[in-house]
Amino acid sequence: MAIHVDYANHGDRRYSYFVEGEVLADGKKVNDFMSTAENLAPGQKFTDKNAGALVNADEIKDAKKLECKTSKASRTDF
Repeated sequence: MAIHVDYANHGDRRYSYFVEGEVLADGKKVNDFMSTAENLAPGQKFTDKNAGALVNADEIKDAKKLECKTSKASRTDF
C-alpha cells in the first residue's frame, strides 16, 4: 500500500521529521507505517511518497473505509 506523507517546515531553522502511524480498515488496525523527512530548510515542503505499509490484501479487500492515522510525530533541529 502506498502512503504519501506531506511535510512543511514552518520553523526558523532546519529540521528533520519522523512520523509513525497506523493503517486502518473500517476502524481496525491492519498494520503500521513510518515516514521521515530529512534536513528541511525553513519554508521547505516535502512529500514522502515511499511511506508504504505491508498490508495483506485479504484484510482490506472488503473494507468500506481505508485510512492512515498518525500516532507519533517528532522533529529534530540541526
